[in-house]
Amino acid sequence: MHELGHNFKLEHGGGDATEKKPNYLSAMNYAFPDGIPQVISVNSMKEDNWRIDYSLEELKPLNESSLNENDGIGSKRTFNGYYDVTRFKCPPGGVTTHKFWLAKDPIDWNCNSVTTNTGITVDINGSGFPTDTLIGYNDWEKLEFDFQKTENFKDGVHFISPTQVELTYPDYAETPGVADVSTQYVLTPTDNILVAGQTSQVVFDVANSGFVPASDVALVSDMPAGLTLAAVTSDATCAQPNRTLTCTVPTLLTNNACVHHA
Repeated sequence: MHELGHNFKLEHGGGDATEKKPNYLSAMNYAFPDGIPQVISVNSMKEDNWRIDYSLEELKPLNESSLNENDGIGSKRTFNGYYDVTRFKCPPGGVTTHKFWLAKDPIDWNCNSVTTNTGITVDINGSGFPTDTLIGYNDWEKLEFDFQKTENFKDGVHFISPTQVELTYPDYAETPGVADVSTQYVLTPTDNILVAGQTSQVVFDVANSGFVPASDVALVSDMPAGLTLAAVTSDATCAQPNRTLTCTVPTLLTNNACVHHA
């Protein structure tokens, strides 16, 4: 449906090539490679709650230099009782790199856990330029079905301008999901050098920065030869068969973390 949209003269931003605009809810937008997530509440996400569609309305522009969180993106549409979910990029240095948010609600653009800030500057589409004005687009209203008469239609190999860089599978695989689990660890001693008989501690922090709970989360770590696991304390259920430490969490709630000490 995405590639077909290019034949209908749709770009990655609808009427322009700007990528990953939170106010452009469309199959053309690479912020939604699996479709537009939909929920009734935070805990209602299921595999079939996705909308693969072109955009149905032109949402209001977002000025990255002066964002008003209370305004959100202004989408109030429902589909069989489900609301759309949008995605945006958080400022650098935070605990998460991105967030999913109900499209009908005020949005925490600067990811500081409040939705009342005004006049803030954030690169919400991750372009590298936090000064863009992101324009919404109504795809269905602008489709050009007679595409053989458009300026980009001709025989042979050719290029359109501006160039549309298509999503590759490796890039798709790295796209954050609505339940997005990340792992970081801290090793003591910090110089990563152990002498014989020395005790070391590793702290694993497994966090869900997504929009919905993550199910069946597992942390698996192979123990290097020569090391003996003395003890494990964890919020999860852990076991160590054949020198492989495995800690599992049936459900990891959104904006929550599970900590393991080994």
